[in-house]
Amino acid sequence: MMIVIMRADASMREKSAGIARAEDFGFKVHLSDGKERTIIGIIGDSAAINREQIERMSGVERVVPILKP
Repeated sequence: MMIVIMRADASMREKSAGIARAEDFGFKVHLSDGKERTIIGIIGDSAAINREQIERMSGVERVVPILKP
């Protein structure tokens, strides 16, 4: 599981591209579109996705992995 934090100025197209990339890998996605930031929760085994590729996507501010307890 990981959280993708989008830049404040990220366009809807950039947000949609992030969601599509996660869904292409078979992950479930939870979108939290706030007033200042958009957070994309990627739910699933994040070992199957390359964090650096996500971080390099247009509109992405940073990616935060969520470790298992």
